[in-house]
Amino acid sequence: TAKGLLAGLVVGLLPAVGPAQATTVIAHATRRNDLRNYLVATGALTAVSTIFSILSLFLIGKPRSGTAVAIQEILSTATPSHLTLFLAAVVFATGVSAIATLGCARVFLRVVQRINYHYLSIAVVGSLVALALLLSGPMGLLLLGTATAIGIFSQITGVRRTQPMAVLMVPVML
Repeated sequence: TAKGLLAGLVVGLLPAVGPAQATTVIAHATRRNDLRNYLVATGALTAVSTIFSILSLFLIGKPRSGTAVAIQEILSTATPSHLTLFLAAVVFATGVSAIATLGCARVFLRVVQRINYHYLSIAVVGSLVALALLLSGPMGLLLLGTATAIGIFSQITGVRRTQPMAVLMVPVML
């Protein structure tokens, strides 16, 4: 869709703007009950941002995603035939993933409906706390607690989650 194409272009051109931020913009630009158009726009965003990332690697030599960094690590010198090959791979993978998504959606829906989200939430929070402690020690727990407090505060006060993200993004962009 046009929204996904435009969002992918923004992700591809602006530093510190990633697919998560663009998806938030698409969600606000899409009507609330129009889940199908949102999903199509999000899929288009992913494909377009991948294409722009690969193009930026080949045209200006700057990787803009993990995929582009991996390509840069593999290839010592990039040629136009490499660019064609990688763009064809992106188009092929996009088509295969669309077909696979349509095929798996019903099965996944049945599985998801049986999940007890209370226990899942406890397991996820416990895992995050354990990982923060294991990987970063007490300072990691302090950072996790601070980030959690900011997130809860923004929810309680009705502040959109994009505002706390802007606090992180603006200094990175500057």
